[in-house]
Amino acid sequence: MTADEIAARLIAASPTGGPHIAANLMPALRLATWPIDEKKLAVGSSKYGGGADLPKGVPWPSWTDRQGRRRPMIFFAQIDLAVAAQAAPAALDLPTSGLLSFFADYAVDGVDGIIGLYSYEQEGVVVIHSQAGTDLQRQKSPVKPQPSAALAMVPMWSWSHVLPDDVDLPDAEFNALDALEQTYNQELRSVAGQWHVNGLHQLGGHANFIQHPVEEEVVQAVNGCFDAGGFDRARWEASKDQVKEWRLVLQIDSDSGLDVMWGDAGMLYWAARRADAAAGRWNRPAFNFQCG
Repeated sequence: MTADEIAARLIAASPTGGPHIAANLMPALRLATWPIDEKKLAVGSSKYGGGADLPKGVPWPSWTDRQGRRRPMIFFAQIDLAVAAQAAPAALDLPTSGLLSFFADYAVDGVDGIIGLYSYEQEGVVVIHSQAGTDLQRQKSPVKPQPSAALAMVPMWSWSHVLPDDVDLPDAEFNALDALEQTYNQELRSVAGQWHVNGLHQLGGHANFIQHPVEEEVVQAVNGCFDAGGFDRARWEASKDQVKEWRLVLQIDSDSGLDVMWGDAGMLYWAARRADAAAGRWNRPAFNFQCG
């Protein structure tokens, strides 16, 4: 389905808000899963969980937390960018070759690890871009790994759930947009065929945020708006113009098919500054966790 077709459906569902939403459609990929023994997956292929395919000689990512503990990060997913570029309905503004691997010391147990709220936690997230042709080796996770699954990529168009402040959306149109989103997600499941689409896993596009726009929460985190315990309104006012500089790179949902749940049916997000992501610079990614 083309962007114009999606735009027409949005405007039909919501004459008030649809034109604003349709003007900011972004290409993305819905990531479908297939649980499988990772030994059956080629090194360098797109996959969720298990061990990570890293360049030979590159150590498993780790960081030192505020208690002085050296903590290995959890490997969540790796994406073959050449396959992603071919599958996407339009340019994702990401590198178009190599392998992109996502790590974070997420607090799976709700105690240790990070949730992405504080500035110092952003040292506990790593994104590695292995260039095409790099000699990769699958490393065993030094911490309990995520369940292993192959990933398939379903082209999609994503839209923002944020409207301009002066747009007052009638309840009927809000419900119509919600129904359209549910219908579209079902259509994507149909395209995926036998592959599992139990969660809103996504590469690129607009984030399906649960509490607040992911880009806002990322800017608040990297600027330390919560570091002193409460919310520092002055620090936020001084930094909120940075929101437009950030974008979603990867979204990992809770998934019954993989038997994973983040908090109360939450989502994990990796974000980067737009210019950095487009240029393949991954030295300053950010992590965000949201749940209901």
